[in-house]
Amino acid sequence: MTPDDIGVGILGSGNMAEVYIDALATQVRGARLSAIAMGSRAAGLAATHGVAAPPDAAALVARDDVQLVVIATPHSTHEPLAVAVARAGRHVYLEKPMAVDVAACDRIIAACGEAGVLLTVAKQTRHFEMTMHARRLIDEGAIGEVRIVRATSPLIGLELPDGHWIADPREGDLFLDWGAHACDAFRWFTGSEAIRVHAEVADFGATGHQGPTMMAQYRMADGSICQAFLSYEIPPPGLGSGSNTQYQVIGARGILEWDLDRIRLGDASGWQVVDEQPTWTDPWQPHHPRRIGNTARQVQAVVDALRTGSTPPVSGEDGRAAIVMASAASRAAATGMTVHLS
Repeated sequence: MTPDDIGVGILGSGNMAEVYIDALATQVRGARLSAIAMGSRAAGLAATHGVAAPPDAAALVARDDVQLVVIATPHSTHEPLAVAVARAGRHVYLEKPMAVDVAACDRIIAACGEAGVLLTVAKQTRHFEMTMHARRLIDEGAIGEVRIVRATSPLIGLELPDGHWIADPREGDLFLDWGAHACDAFRWFTGSEAIRVHAEVADFGATGHQGPTMMAQYRMADGSICQAFLSYEIPPPGLGSGSNTQYQVIGARGILEWDLDRIRLGDASGWQVVDEQPTWTDPWQPHHPRRIGNTARQVQAVVDALRTGSTPPVSGEDGRAAIVMASAASRAAATGMTVHLS
């Protein structure tokens, strides 16, 4: 650490807070953890890592040693916390989804703009090793023009403790939580915006939660088609590779197919594995080196942007666009009608 390191405060003390703590401690250069607040585990985590434990968010953002605030709290808290952080003159790093609706995203963007602070939204999918490899291959023309993108999250059940916040309707539907990843990926891979979506939601009674299965299909402005398939109702042994995130990108000349651990390229000569790493598919592994690295890459980009006065690669507008797309899919599923976005 150096005296000019950027001080980071974390709001929230759940699984993702631990990932950010480890990322700052082991892989991010030019930043240091200064304080942790909010949540039942905040004081304990702060004591373990030798940093301050302010009593609330207001006390954390008032600290002189905090310049950047990571908000890793339930979705419905993102807007009020982000607005408060911005008004205190601190830069805002929001976990996904950016907010529970588009209007809240707009208010966050406006508050950050008025305060002149940086705003970024966590986009883990862009920072997975296999996803980054796929993007490089697409940019190099390995599969030709992108025509179809399919994102799948097929999970065997949804095991949540009683009363867990993620199942609370006030936090948005289940598709919002994962769809924020898929929708951002669609924009990132195609370089285009969605113009319409139709979708179906189902509950086959396997989870006890509302809307555990969702399929949404988007037409993008460049003519490509993107499909998001989420289900917590897949029977054993699972679907595809068994990973909780699987992608296929079909181009004019070839196909890319990958999950968190393995990517392969298909073309006229057949299939070849182009990258593979030891698995870390359990999402509740906050201390796994690959889990830490995935988050550290975006944190590093934000720290570098702050130190150089540049723009981070993921903006508030990117976060908002994913909410526009996910919310539109939920409306389409609820009404049985195609929703036009432009």
